[in-house]
Amino acid sequence: MIYYLTSDEYPEYLGIPIQIIPEKILKIRGTKNALKVTLVEPIIYRGKLCDRCDISNEHEIEIRTFYLFPRHVGVEFNNLENIKCPVHVHITISKNLNREPSTFDDLIHKWWAVVYDNYEDARIHRWG
Repeated sequence: MIYYLTSDEYPEYLGIPIQIIPEKILKIRGTKNALKVTLVEPIIYRGKLCDRCDISNEHEIEIRTFYLFPRHVGVEFNNLENIKCPVHVHITISKNLNREPSTFDDLIHKWWAVVYDNYEDARIHRWG
């Protein structure tokens, strides 16, 4: 199933809903489960992601995968087929784009956003 990810706080990258496909639930040591998602269309990030990344300091970085964590207590990602929307999430990216993270230290927190199960709710940022 395709979901939509958007944020009115980061209009340059997430102002228009982007389509995401849930891939799997990851157990990340030291934190909640992460939802690994693939972006239907990659985001081209302009600038440096972080100082401690295994990513070159190119001016443009193509991002195809996000690792999402629920923002609220009591919300967990446990099942790919039953994602209750809207879900407020932390968007993280692996410090090494060629390797899946195993600990929270392997990730960079980039944005906050909301996952929706339909485009219209995502477009108007319905809070549910």
